[in-house]
Amino acid sequence: MTPGKIGRQRVRLRFRKEGELRLISHRDLLTALERLFRRVGVKLSMSEGFHPRPRMRFPLSLALGILGLDEVFEVEFDDPPDVERLLADLQATVPAGLSFTSAEFVPEGAPKLAVEAALYEIVVPEEQAAGLSDRVAGLLASASHVVVREHRGQSVDVRAAIESLSFEPPVLRMRLRTNDSAVSAKPQEVLEAIGLERLLDEGHSLARTELVLAES
Repeated sequence: MTPGKIGRQRVRLRFRKEGELRLISHRDLLTALERLFRRVGVKLSMSEGFHPRPRMRFPLSLALGILGLDEVFEVEFDDPPDVERLLADLQATVPAGLSFTSAEFVPEGAPKLAVEAALYEIVVPEEQAAGLSDRVAGLLASASHVVVREHRGQSVDVRAAIESLSFEPPVLRMRLRTNDSAVSAKPQEVLEAIGLERLLDEGHSLARTELVLAES
């Protein structure tokens, strides 16, 4: 239901990004969402300045090629919509690969949307699974595993970012910290650390299964 107080209102939406849509960039996703909101006839709150943009906030963008099974973002409205109707209208208009799963008002005064951890999983083919459990155990037992990102020369301790990492054939699962930029690692860097860097190049799909939201 629409709250009684009329004014700028934040709405939190959860969605899935799958199929061929995983191959579009975050910027292209933003453009697609802007068009989608216009198509269903709702007016978003806009930023100020010479180049106003819709007030949409993504706490953690999704890298190109990764499936998003529980993504989240917030959008602001000057005139609060009926969220149930909004969800139905969006879901009736989405392109293939995109689906909305929930929409809810954010209480007034609630903190900004933030993510403290992200969960990922990937199916490992049998021919690359040999010795994987031992490599996972070795990485978890290490004090650190530092990689240098070539394009920026930035050093990242992959081990410090890992909250959990497990292999239950055929699925590899990981939970990575995201609330500390000093130790924030990419899931691709974890795969490389355990000898699975070829999986993505070979077309195997990495999925982000959950975003764990910060409570405050």
